[in-house]
Amino acid sequence: MGLSYQTFKPSPALSNWVSHYWVTETSFNPEKLTPAQTCLPMGLVQWVIQTRGKHQLGLIDNQWGAFPDDFLVGLMNRPVRWKMFGESRAFGICISPEWFTYIYNFPLSSISDSFISVDNLDIPGLPSLRESLVLEEDDLAKQIELIDQFLLALLEQQQAAENFFASTIQKIRLQKGSFDKETLRDYFFLGDRQIQRLFKTNFGLSPKAYERVTRFSNTIRYMNRYARPEWDVIADELGYSDQAHLIREFKAYAGFTPSNSYQNNSTVLFVPAE
Repeated sequence: MGLSYQTFKPSPALSNWVSHYWVTETSFNPEKLTPAQTCLPMGLVQWVIQTRGKHQLGLIDNQWGAFPDDFLVGLMNRPVRWKMFGESRAFGICISPEWFTYIYNFPLSSISDSFISVDNLDIPGLPSLRESLVLEEDDLAKQIELIDQFLLALLEQQQAAENFFASTIQKIRLQKGSFDKETLRDYFFLGDRQIQRLFKTNFGLSPKAYERVTRFSNTIRYMNRYARPEWDVIADELGYSDQAHLIREFKAYAGFTPSNSYQNNSTVLFVPAE
């Protein structure tokens, strides 16, 4: 069945805020569906824009239902199962959660492990962006350029005054890459309860939960770099207590063990290799 999945890097000016873009496309009977696919939780906000075909289906509350044309997926603690009709295309924009909460002043706590139609967010310029993407349907490079330009314009419109939470998370991400309790204390200069409240309000997750999903995301990135990962080495480098801990955490987030992900599992979408 013809289903393709590609990933692309954003403009260098966006690299601190946007992880990557993805494009999923199908080329078969528009009345038929793909097998169920799996999207793993990566500690990122995903903005999905469908430009062609029928609405994607998602497994929501144990029932298959249609996603909107454009929707925002909050921080997830579990994999998302979905299907796509033939002759369809969808774009995904993977954004750091602290940047999204800053530029839109939108707390992600309301969509933790959930999603919301972008129409409900009143994002300026989105209708014209969608129209432009549809008009450039045959030029993928141009579509990616349009998304870059849209996000760069948002970046330029940011207020000069820094948002304390967003800027601190960004510093940790760039300098440490770890969100353990000691690191958060060092960077926020706040007590544990205050930090807890900031995370729950802005991300909808506790610091510990966000640390776990970020570590899982880093594990996936390691797996993409190496054909035969050394699990004990990865466990040590990423702060798992041992290899068994890594396997337990991986299965909790992905629904299968790390070794099983290498058994030609084409229904699992990974992030691009660095």
